[in-house]
Amino acid sequence: GDSTRVMAQVVSGVGFLGAGVIISRNGLVTGVTSAAVVWVLAAVGGAIGAGRFGVALATSMSTVGILVGVEKLEQAFERFLKRGVHADPGPLDTPSAQDGDEAFEATILRHRSSGAPPPRKS
Repeated sequence: GDSTRVMAQVVSGVGFLGAGVIISRNGLVTGVTSAAVVWVLAAVGGAIGAGRFGVALATSMSTVGILVGVEKLEQAFERFLKRGVHADPGPLDTPSAQDGDEAFEATILRHRSSGAPPPRKS
């Protein structure tokens, strides 16, 4: 079989998976890093499938290093980061059933972006 055809289908499928991971609600976009990691995992899988184990290992190690490094940078500059997923989510209250599903989902997104554990629907 032609391995380029297999990889073409992987690229097509991963594109849909990556797009499904990205969420935009109320002007807040989340999941971009997760989508990028899905692409990297597909590339690592393709490299392994092609027998390029060194490339797969180097890509994996580089990706982990970058993700850990970015996390440490975000922690170091946390007090200066005020926009996007770093914005102050406001009070972390738990909406009640009377508030409706939309209010509950908005609260879940605020909790995720703040790093706080998500509330349970009451």
